Amino acid sequence: MESRGGVARCRLAEERREWRKRHPHGFMAKPETLNDGSVNLMLWKCVVPGKEGTDWEGGYFPLTIICRSTRIVFINKLGSILYLSSH
Repeated sequence: MESRGGVARCRLAEERREWRKRHPHGFMAKPETLNDGSVNLMLWKCVVPGKEGTDWEGGYFPLTIICRSTRIVFINKLGSILYLSSH
């Protein structure tokens, strides 16, 4: 069984590889780098450029994306909790 968030981290690592190969011009997305040099794929710093022809043209707008494991509860027909996953 993968550790908590393991599936999400694998998917985010795959998405990061694709992003680094090709992404829209002017956009930036980078996972957080920790003090030890490792990368936190669950927290991303991003920049979105303003769309041409709008009031936002020429602007760059920072945002943070925080990915969290979802909370999953399996309940049987009688209402008993069978499994709970949260962080």
